[in-house]
Amino acid sequence: MLIFGTMNILLDIQKPFISALETKVPKLKLGKTLMGLLDQSKSVVYKKIRCEAPFSFSEIVFLARHFELSVDALIGQTLPEVAEQKPTVDYKIEFTPTIDSLAALQSFLTHTLGQFSVYKGLPDFNITYVARDIPLFENFRYPELGAFKALAWVHEAEQHNVRLKQVPQLLLDTGKQLFDLYKGIPSVEIWTTSTMDNTLQQITYCRSKGLLNAFEAQMLLDKLALLINDRLNEALAERTNTTGNKTLIVSPFIMMNNCFLGNLGSTEMAVVALNTIQSLVVHNTEFIHSIKKSISFQETFGINMNRESEENIREFFKGLSDKVKMQKDILK
Repeated sequence: MLIFGTMNILLDIQKPFISALETKVPKLKLGKTLMGLLDQSKSVVYKKIRCEAPFSFSEIVFLARHFELSVDALIGQTLPEVAEQKPTVDYKIEFTPTIDSLAALQSFLTHTLGQFSVYKGLPDFNITYVARDIPLFENFRYPELGAFKALAWVHEAEQHNVRLKQVPQLLLDTGKQLFDLYKGIPSVEIWTTSTMDNTLQQITYCRSKGLLNAFEAQMLLDKLALLINDRLNEALAERTNTTGNKTLIVSPFIMMNNCFLGNLGSTEMAVVALNTIQSLVVHNTEFIHSIKKSISFQETFGINMNRESEENIREFFKGLSDKVKMQKDILK
């Protein structure tokens, strides 16, 4: 799931991970067990068992949790020389809490707001955000979109049928504070022509399941169109702003799920999406190096919109707007 650049790390983890699995499942039954748990074919699973193909990081996390194995310990085994050279580096991988309720989401946003309030005070703090989906903070630009994302995240995690009107104002206010804080942080965002697709699909799905009525679906698409127009105007402003702190890069591809890399001055961290809103918070030096290589690769093949003509900037955002218009017609 994660990134092309981390495949070597995943393969390094593979052998000790397979050995750890064999302490939980008899060797002769391991293949069949993994086929059932991962819902994958025999050939795919056995390539992974033979270390001819890597488990994705999300598969490693899922299986480690299922069999009560330590991912931290596995990664520590693969990086002995780095650990010897830099004994103070924290290799811990933390999971953000599962967002299975509006209360859990409120707690997550409050915690993130507190962290970012501290980080913003650091002189060199900046963020690189790889946006397969709309950056999390952007969803709270408009409270209706923030409420919808809260609905979608909780439903995806636990199949709870939350309605827009049930999302507390406090949650939306916290999200808006987080968005406002993010606007003042120097950042590079990497988008593609498909960055809006997941939100469009979520709106369509929730409409089909009765979580949204026809009016709500159309209203959300209107708000999404406004968000795109806002980002267009901001991109045009950054084009002529020599002292701006926001860079938008449009890449022909995205090599990972939503991910942001935070430069904290003396150290770095990466937050990599696992599913819905749950993420891994990574302080692993080698892992972060691989993420930076992946980001650099995408930037190299991308277009820096701050240096593009007004015509090209408008053309990119028109493509996003056209998708929203098409979805409005489909959902009429």
